[in-house]
Amino acid sequence: MIRALLRALPLVFLFATSAPAQDALRIAAVVNDQIVSVYDLEMRISLLLLFSGLPDTTETRQRLALQALRTLVDDELKRQEAKRQKIKLGDKDIAEAMRHLEQSNGLKEGGLQEILERRRIEKTALTKQIEAQLYWGKLVSRFFGPQVQISDEEVNAALAEIERHKGKPEYRVSEIFLPVDRPENDGDVLALANRLVLQIQRGTGFEALARNFSKSATAEHGGDLGWNAQGQLDQDLDKVVVQLQPGQISTPIRTSEGYYIVLLKDRRVSTGLATEPTQSPVVNVQQFFLPIEKTASPIEVASGMDAARRIAAKSKTCEDLDKAGKAIGSPLSGNLGDMRIDALAPQQRTLIRALPPLTPSQPLQTEDGIIVLMVCKRQDDQAAQPDQANVRGQVERRLIDERLDMAAQQYLKDLRRNAFVDVRI
Repeated sequence: MIRALLRALPLVFLFATSAPAQDALRIAAVVNDQIVSVYDLEMRISLLLLFSGLPDTTETRQRLALQALRTLVDDELKRQEAKRQKIKLGDKDIAEAMRHLEQSNGLKEGGLQEILERRRIEKTALTKQIEAQLYWGKLVSRFFGPQVQISDEEVNAALAEIERHKGKPEYRVSEIFLPVDRPENDGDVLALANRLVLQIQRGTGFEALARNFSKSATAEHGGDLGWNAQGQLDQDLDKVVVQLQPGQISTPIRTSEGYYIVLLKDRRVSTGLATEPTQSPVVNVQQFFLPIEKTASPIEVASGMDAARRIAAKSKTCEDLDKAGKAIGSPLSGNLGDMRIDALAPQQRTLIRALPPLTPSQPLQTEDGIIVLMVCKRQDDQAAQPDQANVRGQVERRLIDERLDMAAQQYLKDLRRNAFVDVRI
């Protein structure tokens, strides 16, 4: 049974830039027999700020505090359940997840560690978050994977639904969902939703925000809902999506459960079962990174952009761009490795989607500096159309994932219901 003792104490003390040690060591929550400290909460909020691009202010930290604490409690429940079920993780599992996170954020190997150090965030704060996610995946697979059986009739029905929409518009949509648990929280949730919309408009990746803020089952996949015909989404979302242009995001949409932000990634006319390949080309990318202070003046930023353009103009190969990065001692310059274009942040995808190999991109200003990208090599998928067996397998996989997501949500609800949770802030 969950027992939450909420106290109406001010949260400002949590977020002072130089909080006293005794405050940092205070207990934020007790989850069964484990303690979540105020320091743990501070670090989790710092991670949210890092991956979202939201401003690091006292007001923003206060608005994120409740969501961050709930996530910490859930992560602790997942770790405790994994321990009880004797689930094991190896160092290799964590390392691979860290590398995937770097690639999805356009960082070279080791670049994430450098950013954490610069932002004074303990690496263990991130590894514990990753650990909880990996444990949860193993738990769900162990207990529900063997139980989920999709019949031929269900696959046939899904294929028939796809064929019925042939010739009609389809929309590839991503979502961020922020639940409103209590009416008195509506204003705070709406304020957070508006802040996220503003950050996306300023260039922060939608996928990163979805992974860190969305409470939908799609959060793990960056909020991706896949292709949907008109009428397949929630009615409140459906009427908004059809009015968007590709690349456009909605304002917060209020539903009975909370607020949604939706991104229309693409639009097409359904070809029925003759669908296109779902995977994007693989590219090997070289990055040049010119650090710019957040407090830099417009003149300093313009000077940096000019310097980046000059370096780009002189770079004829990835080796040239690599030497330029080393010449200025830029730790975030280097080869990002092989990755699919869809794994990159939206602005980076825009830079290189149609960029010929060995051609430098235009400079792009980011929160921490200016980047220039170059595609060292590109490997396009050769198959023009998947065969019928592949289409059937994709549909079956989607149905299985939907069942697993539903089972995982119920599993977590059960853990919460049976836990002792004492919130002390």
